[in-house]
Amino acid sequence: LLVDVLDAGPMASAVSRVKAGMLVDRDFTVQAALADVLTNNRLIADAADARGVAAPLLHACHLLYREALDLGLGAADMAAVVQALEARTDRGRRGCRALSAGRIKVAIEASDAWAYLTTECSIFGRSPLPR
Repeated sequence: LLVDVLDAGPMASAVSRVKAGMLVDRDFTVQAALADVLTNNRLIADAADARGVAAPLLHACHLLYREALDLGLGAADMAAVVQALEARTDRGRRGCRALSAGRIKVAIEASDAWAYLTTECSIFGRSPLPR
């Protein structure tokens, strides 16, 4: 189903088809190393922050790729980031609490306080990215 949805959209490309297949097959043979994607993401987010451009999705991606790196996936293909999502899901199943800050609600566990701070900082144009 994932491949069908991605292929049907306007953003379908040769790259999205390959990566979708890798996700389905859980094949994380390196084409673009996760650690390199994290570095590129940080450089782009830093450039956006330096120019005062809000980039909350870049910050969210940075956090997710950083979690994947912390799981030891830095040398795997960037598609292995799905394992960080799975780890978040597993933590969420064990119970989390919701915090509210203005109109933003973020479900976090105590160990995910950084995710909350990342969201808050990026909304107000301050880079929370760890180096």
